[in-house]
Amino acid sequence: MPGPYLSDILPTLTPELLIEAARTIEARRAGPEDRLKQVAYGWYRVAMAGQWTTPFQLQAGIAAREAGVIAWDDNERAPLPTPPGWPASPAAALDPWRDLGSPVAPFGLGRTPARRFSRAVFRALVGGAFWPGITAWELMHVLRLGEALTIVVDDWLGEIGRLDERGLELDRHRPGPTDRARLDALEREARRWDTRRERVGLAVSHQLALKGLEVLGYELFSYRSGMFGGQLNEPSGPYFDLGQSAAVAHRELARLSSPAFVRWLDHCQVADRDYATTAASFEARAAMALALVIGAQPPRQEGGLVSALRARRVLADVGWRVCRLGAARGDDGYGARALTRIALAIHAVDFRAESHDRHLGEALAEVHAELGPDDGALVMALGYAPTRDPAAEPEAVRAARVQALIRRSYALEPALGAALAHNPALCRRVVAAVRDHSLPHEVAEIAAQAQRAGELSDMSQSYFSFIAMAADRWGPGSDDEVARRWHYRLATRRVPDDPQSHGAYEVMLNPYLERVPLPFDAVWSDELRRAPPPASPNGGAAHPPFKVKRSYATWYCWVGPGRDGPVYLPLTPRLSALVFALKGPRRLDALIADPDFGLDFVRQAVDEEAVLLFHKPPIAQPERALDLYDRLGAAAPPDDEPPGPWDEIAMADAYEAFCARSAHYHESSRALIALAEVPPDARVGELGFGSGVTTRLILDALGEGGRLFAVDPAPLMRRRLTLALADPRLTLGLGGARALAWEAHERGPFDRILANASLWLAQDIALALRLLMRALAPGGRLAFSLPAEHLGARAHRETPVARSLAEALSAERRRLGLGEPETRSPDPALGSVEAMRRALDEAGWRDARLELFERPWTAGEYLDWLALPVLAESLVAPEHEARAPELVEAVRAAVDPDAPLTAAWYLVSARRQS
Repeated sequence: MPGPYLSDILPTLTPELLIEAARTIEARRAGPEDRLKQVAYGWYRVAMAGQWTTPFQLQAGIAAREAGVIAWDDNERAPLPTPPGWPASPAAALDPWRDLGSPVAPFGLGRTPARRFSRAVFRALVGGAFWPGITAWELMHVLRLGEALTIVVDDWLGEIGRLDERGLELDRHRPGPTDRARLDALEREARRWDTRRERVGLAVSHQLALKGLEVLGYELFSYRSGMFGGQLNEPSGPYFDLGQSAAVAHRELARLSSPAFVRWLDHCQVADRDYATTAASFEARAAMALALVIGAQPPRQEGGLVSALRARRVLADVGWRVCRLGAARGDDGYGARALTRIALAIHAVDFRAESHDRHLGEALAEVHAELGPDDGALVMALGYAPTRDPAAEPEAVRAARVQALIRRSYALEPALGAALAHNPALCRRVVAAVRDHSLPHEVAEIAAQAQRAGELSDMSQSYFSFIAMAADRWGPGSDDEVARRWHYRLATRRVPDDPQSHGAYEVMLNPYLERVPLPFDAVWSDELRRAPPPASPNGGAAHPPFKVKRSYATWYCWVGPGRDGPVYLPLTPRLSALVFALKGPRRLDALIADPDFGLDFVRQAVDEEAVLLFHKPPIAQPERALDLYDRLGAAAPPDDEPPGPWDEIAMADAYEAFCARSAHYHESSRALIALAEVPPDARVGELGFGSGVTTRLILDALGEGGRLFAVDPAPLMRRRLTLALADPRLTLGLGGARALAWEAHERGPFDRILANASLWLAQDIALALRLLMRALAPGGRLAFSLPAEHLGARAHRETPVARSLAEALSAERRRLGLGEPETRSPDPALGSVEAMRRALDEAGWRDARLELFERPWTAGEYLDWLALPVLAESLVAPEHEARAPELVEAVRAAVDPDAPLTAAWYLVSARRQS
């Protein structure tokens, strides 16, 4: 791509020129009606307060529109399986840092701040650079310059028109409560066109423009120094993280050099048009993107070039998803006909045509048919409307997006998901409409339109309006959030089992619940709230069609934010009696003794957070971090989880060899599966599949309708088991508890989760227990195993043979000079049976059972197990880990290999409350 380059543009830019460009943009916005913003809303099909507040924010969106950029909602875009050797996370299909080749802009409705929208689309406008043999060093500098330019446009130029004279005094990068409140006020004020027009002329705007040019000048100098001089310049300010770009560059190289990525470039992209092929051409792309923003050009007409560029981006995005899925399946020829159809459609785009929707719709329909219903639905859950005209969107593509909408709604609130799942006409209206950040309110508004069109009954429309009203009460942004968390921190989560202690507790009404009118039969409403998802690709159970019942009485319900998600309780007569009885706090034993209530009812009221239970004096519980996914009742997308020693060839070989000659893990797996009572048609999750011993036995227990999603953090173990075990009921993933929780969030919950000899290795067992609960359906069961000594059981270690073996181990370690092993602090969930029960209870599990599983084995088999590198290395000082095998072999020579020992493990099971 020829110049001009950034080095040509920067010397010509002055703060005065940028301020004049901002004034031009504001003049074109035409006052309060803001016609320019309406053009952008219509293009991206997203409209929310704060999305396009300031002039350069809006112009970034307009400039990206001119290049055909579209934005997808990562809440409704199906993540694809992660191919071997690529970034080990299902979120790789969602995170822009991990999906550098995606030609569209990622954005999370209801999750990402609205003002980040302009950053997302501008990043897609800048694009990327790929060439044969690109190095991590070069990729790091490409990432750094592209992100620095994005931040200059969004964080410096994007503030022109928002900040007043005191604005630069605020900490905009790490604002405290006072700064945040002031920034929020500035944002609200700047949504008025007359306020923006005034602030554009302030001295602070001149300072913002000057600072933006300084930052960009430094970053361009760093880019050229790194690319052409081999010199690394690290910034000292808070505006960009060099370490992040370096880490991403190293992580992404395998993907960018993969056959799938090269295949996508060959079919769906044109060198030096869609991506840069040299360091110089990337600088030219960056200059072009900046010029489009500060040039303040008006938007083109909808048809012609703009429509054509948009169609090409949609087709390229679908092609990228096809290539990704093929890489995940280990098939470099996957979807060949579909990819060829995409390539032909891209090259057949007619830039003279006024509309490309028919051409695009036909291509997408053919691609879906080529991939088949399952893969087609997965690929086509795009997270955006592919055609400008909703009528031109293929029905199969719309159906995939509808299912993604329903999945998202279930994550927000099951009542909303159940209602949407049985109103397909309403779902189609929602995915075709301009989207908003609040799904309950968005659905309520569109439901009113559907009701006026005769597509929805009055009762159903009222129900959606009620959910939107209730969402205001249980949202995360209320002023008393800190106080609420403190109040919960003092509360006891469960009614104590010991009746003698009940007199030491008091019960009070939950002060954070509000009573709101419920114009529905309370029984019907409660059934709808608890209804499972309908039959879908996620494996949900069938459910009768959504039916509206007449309201025979006016009821009320309680709504509000809870510990782990929204509280939604129809105020039944018995619950109303409890409200009346608790005008003031009452002692727990007195309330239980009340004939109107009793132990079971009070326990349920505490569990459902209708009431809170306090011990006097208050005992503070450890505070749990409350993130957005906690509020939505969903699991956070998994981070990259460390693969551990099982990703090392020596450990993998030794582990597989031990499992091949020993029945140890086979027998514990059978006992664990029996304890879990796995139904033949269950959807099962497995944590830590390792060599596949438990995986095979779970598949043996499942029928044809059963499904198993198994995860392990070690890519090596996954590659080996993929080659060794081919079963259509099995899907293998990378990661740990987070990966299982995210899979459940995206494709439906599990009926059972099993973890043989793996859960106890988690870095935070309490967190893993909470995540696994999120992955289970109500009533689902978790079963896991761990060495008995980790819960304090040591009888098997006190036999004469066991003591003599321990003595031999100590003696040989001293003789060989291997030092004492490192002492590590145990996880709080370990150490005793009581500690594990407490961890399960605090995570919300019910009916916990801990059973001792004992199995005879010999000293020789025990030493074979102890010879596994990760275990052997734990027996010596860290500096002598390489000599750990010497210790095991020395002990083996000193003891009778046939001497009898006992292996003892605890099998633990628990249930998620129905």
